[in-house]
Amino acid sequence: MSEKKEIFDLATRQNGVVTAKDAALLGIPCRALFDCVKDGMLLRDNRGVYIVPDHFSDEFFTAQYKYPKGVFAFNTALYLWGLSDRVPQQLEMTFPKGYNTSAAKNFGIVCKILVQDRYDAEISTAKTPNGNMVRAYSIERTLCDMLKYKGDPELFLNAIKVYMASADKNLNKLFSIANSFGMQDKIRPYVEALL
Repeated sequence: MSEKKEIFDLATRQNGVVTAKDAALLGIPCRALFDCVKDGMLLRDNRGVYIVPDHFSDEFFTAQYKYPKGVFAFNTALYLWGLSDRVPQQLEMTFPKGYNTSAAKNFGIVCKILVQDRYDAEISTAKTPNGNMVRAYSIERTLCDMLKYKGDPELFLNAIKVYMASADKNLNKLFSIANSFGMQDKIRPYVEALL
C-alpha cells in the first residue's frame, strides 16, 4: 500500500483527522503528508494536523494536539459532556504549574494554572462534536470547578439540572470531589433542591 493511501485510510478511520505524529508512528515520512495535501487528499488544518476535505475542522482536537498537557475545563468541559448547548466562545484549558502557557494564550485559549495534585485530579476523556477523544475533567469535577472558580452562574444552574436529571449521575462521586475541594457545603443546596 502506498504511503499516501495509508495516511488517507488512517485519517478516514480517525474521524477524518490525521497528525504528523500518527504518520511518524507508522514510519511514514512527513513528505507523504505534504504529497497528500498537494494531491488534494488532505487539507492542512493546523501545524501537524491534517483533515480529509469533506470533514470539518475540530478545534478541540487541534488544541489538544498542540497543547497535550492541557485539560479542557469549565464551560468547555460542560459543552463536551453535553451539560451545556452553548458552544464556547473561547476554549478553556488547565495546565500544570510551571507550564509556559504563552503559546496556548496566543492560540486563543483561556488558560488556568493548577498545582500538580489539583491538575491531575479527575482527568477523563470526552468526545468532541466531531467524534475525536480529548482530555477533559470529569463531569463531577467540572461542576465543582464551576462553583469554586465562580464560573458563569447560568451555565452552572443549567448544567446541574441536566446532571441531576441524568440516569448516569453519581452523587457519591460528586460529593467526594466536592469534599476534597472544600465545596461540599456549596454544592449540597443545589443537589438537595433538585432531588
